[in-house]
Amino acid sequence: MDREKFFLSVILSIETITYVLDNYRSIKQYDSDGNYIAEKYKLDSPYFSFTQADDDCLWLFDSNINGKSNHFLYCQSETNSTYGISKPNSIKGKPFVYYNFYNNGIVSLPVCDTIYSLKADKLNPEYVVHFKGRNFFEMISEKKDMSDDEFGKINRDKTVYRWIKDVTPYKSGIYFAFNYDKTYFVKHENRMTEIYTRLVEGLPDINVAAVGYTDNQIIYSLSSMNLLEYKDNNDIPDDDKLKSLYSSIQNEEDNPYLILVPTK
Repeated sequence: MDREKFFLSVILSIETITYVLDNYRSIKQYDSDGNYIAEKYKLDSPYFSFTQADDDCLWLFDSNINGKSNHFLYCQSETNSTYGISKPNSIKGKPFVYYNFYNNGIVSLPVCDTIYSLKADKLNPEYVVHFKGRNFFEMISEKKDMSDDEFGKINRDKTVYRWIKDVTPYKSGIYFAFNYDKTYFVKHENRMTEIYTRLVEGLPDINVAAVGYTDNQIIYSLSSMNLLEYKDNNDIPDDDKLKSLYSSIQNEEDNPYLILVPTK
């Protein structure tokens, strides 16, 4: 594999076979020693990443970086059956942050109001989000075409909930966040839903997407500059961990700090 193609590829290892998805619209197979076996699939459109749910289906994800893919989520199988989540024509090629499409069996889209589970070769709606009226996905789906200005206007509309992110399943529930007039954080467990606008008392509002997760924690990143500004303008609770955090910051150019938020 040449150097250029390597950096355009996404690699998925399954048992002794390695699948490589590249921007040349194909999925190739390699053995455990890196020897080329065959081209497994030739795709109609380029995709961004992929995963496997069973032996007969590869799920392909596109973050809308290009305007050629017709699906956010697409199943390519041995029998050539294809299905998934279609893109509204109005936003093809308008790039946005894709956050986490796939997380431990759960599929989410930042522009969609539905969170799905991916079990074997089946995509099942698990949660539908409703919050104070219309959502971003509904509005863009109604339009046949959309200019960049229109897209930006809806994106800035604080009466529309949008950008579902940080979707993390755990035990008997799910955690996620979304934007409205500010960022909201949701914990849904045992048919009970709790909504927060602040995750940790004594820290700035967290408006960015999570940078990672563990089995029982969501990981966010806050810049030193943001933390120092908050400290200078707010009363900080009398808490040893917060005191240690703020005292460790020497200047605003220090590396960002990771904030571990438990999902319990």
